[in-house]
Amino acid sequence: MNLGLIVASSGVLEAQIFRDYDWQAGFFQEPRVGAGPLELPVLLDWEKTTVSPALTLDWDAHGFRGTGFAEIPYTCHDNVKMTRQVPVKVEVDRTAPKLRVEPVGFTLLGFTRFSFTFSEPVALPSGDYNTVFSEPSDGQQALELYDVNTNAALPAVWKWSLGGPVSQAHVVDPAAIEGRTIAARLIAALADRAGNPLSVLGQTFDIQRSAVLDTELDFDHEPGVGMFGNASYHAAAEPGAECEQGGCLVLDGPVVACEGAPKSTFAVRLSSPWDAAVQVRYRVWASTKSLETLAIAYPSGCSGSFNAALTPLAQPAGAFIYASDWQTVNLTPCGGPEYENGFSLSLPCVDFTPPPAVRIVLERITRPQ
Repeated sequence: MNLGLIVASSGVLEAQIFRDYDWQAGFFQEPRVGAGPLELPVLLDWEKTTVSPALTLDWDAHGFRGTGFAEIPYTCHDNVKMTRQVPVKVEVDRTAPKLRVEPVGFTLLGFTRFSFTFSEPVALPSGDYNTVFSEPSDGQQALELYDVNTNAALPAVWKWSLGGPVSQAHVVDPAAIEGRTIAARLIAALADRAGNPLSVLGQTFDIQRSAVLDTELDFDHEPGVGMFGNASYHAAAEPGAECEQGGCLVLDGPVVACEGAPKSTFAVRLSSPWDAAVQVRYRVWASTKSLETLAIAYPSGCSGSFNAALTPLAQPAGAFIYASDWQTVNLTPCGGPEYENGFSLSLPCVDFTPPPAVRIVLERITRPQ
């Protein structure tokens, strides 16, 4: 465990516990500073019960004395609640901070954005200490994306995340990195408050290919790329087939919980700036009327969903007892054309169990001229 004690600009003492990228950013109550001990209360459970104190450290004019104790609550098998004091030893910080790379979204595509998190605060080029790049300029000066096989740096754009300020990077030319393996590396030395140098976790990312949208994807021919999970191609509209005319692309279940990744996805990269609405024609089959019917995710981090009016089928078709008419929805860039150069369409997630049976049929995706 790394413990960070920081005096905020307001003069209030703040505390942070860091461990394997899972930390509590501050405590439920402010630390209490006495003549000899420093006491840190902490939240015990979801009912907001507090343990006071949870951690006590001894200190004097020369700093921490190297001793203290933690109060550990636990419940015995007969539901008797007890608290045990465990000695704590305070040592010099020799733990090197680590940088972790996280793709924004569920699929690694040419237009995927990447965020960067430190396991504890480090000194940034701007002079700030933080656990993320909070300014694009900090990221530009400290880190770059590169091709693992050629070692060549990949020109990147740094922007604030949706609802930032947290800086995220994505490559300038999405088409140029499809099918390649990329990683991140430091181009400037960064360190924590104790002087331990920052290192990057050895993560590599295989960038998948998206279907390219120029004027239209009519699915009369199977797209060679862009299908993930349980996305499948159907060649022709025949009696009993899902397609409206010609071929179509189908997104099938299973439906996943919303904290999981969508399992059925079709990814599209635009061949030119997104300056007009993209039209998606689709139909939905489902076992329930209580669901969102089509989910969309953007490179900027925006996401959304679209509903379709579901009506009962005259006869159930397997698990499906409801269906929509064919309809067309207009997609526009969420953050503006300069932020979006692609999107993914997925089967929506649900928060209830058992998950419903859902099928989304994509007839065509068009950019009107």
